[in-house]
Amino acid sequence: MQDRRTHRQYPRAYDDGFRSGIATAVCIAVPGAALLIALPSATLREAVADPALLLSVLCGTWVLFALVYLVWTHLLFTRADASDLRRIADIQHHRRPSPVQLLLGFGSTGTGTVNAALFALFAAVGTAMVGTGTEHPWRLALVLCTVASCWAAMVYSFALRYLRLDAAEDAIEFDIRESPGFGDFLSLSVMISSVGALSGGTPRARTALTAMRTHTLFAFVFNAFIVAMTVSLVVGLVTA
Repeated sequence: MQDRRTHRQYPRAYDDGFRSGIATAVCIAVPGAALLIALPSATLREAVADPALLLSVLCGTWVLFALVYLVWTHLLFTRADASDLRRIADIQHHRRPSPVQLLLGFGSTGTGTVNAALFALFAAVGTAMVGTGTEHPWRLALVLCTVASCWAAMVYSFALRYLRLDAAEDAIEFDIRESPGFGDFLSLSVMISSVGALSGGTPRARTALTAMRTHTLFAFVFNAFIVAMTVSLVVGLVTA
């Protein structure tokens, strides 16, 4: 009952589970309808049995999901009124994750980031195993887009975490006169994800410091292993 009441205090579009649910429906419906229309049933059965094509479909589905979810999230939170945004973020900070959020990996920042990293790892390893073929260079580009969208999902996941921590506890201080907006927390998240450094934001509460330490660890693992492995894979396939 508490989760239902909190939805009445702000538009449902601000709920991570709602946006990810809509994005999931879109990324399943669009590729599925395109395959059914473009391919006859016999050809479709043969395509499903092709590991390389199946991997490409999965990567394309994830990229479409990330595009819908992240663009929607960016436009929604950057265009919101500053006072309304902090009020909504404060409410969300004290809410328990809904079943949909837990199912889709948005129940916590760490869960969502780990899910994205695992999918990026799956895409890179899967491509290394099945290859892309010189006649299908678009498959290699699709894998690169998959890894990049997973990295972006990590950035936005922690940006939302910082926004909600600050709204509830004044946990992060920026060296600016104006109240920080979502773009400031997004810039902070980009800098930590890229080089592990703060950019304008200083933690003023242990919860924020813990979140930044966790973020730095996730970013290091993602950049050092997954991105490095993907780059090595690309170079190997191109030179081959």
